[in-house]
Amino acid sequence: MCVSDYTSQIWVSGFNEVGADLFGKTADEMQQLKEDDDPLYQGAIASAVGKAYNLNVKAKADSFGDQTRVRYQIQRMAPVDWVAAAKTLASQIEAW
Repeated sequence: MCVSDYTSQIWVSGFNEVGADLFGKTADEMQQLKEDDDPLYQGAIASAVGKAYNLNVKAKADSFGDQTRVRYQIQRMAPVDWVAAAKTLASQIEAW
């Protein structure tokens, strides 16, 4: 999937735990929805679009032939705690 912030965007991959956090369903359940009920599958995908998360992402450089490519993988994700973020920002502003 493509993730972005105010600086740029990158394409990342994530495995079962990340998908379960993002869609609220396991990979097997998402596969079953895709096969049996495409509108519900599309709805699950659409429900994840535009949400904010804190991500821990691992970057790894892979070489194939003469090309080097960086691959990004989500290690952990959590919804943004807006209250904690606001308190941190307020304390940083006060310290400045």
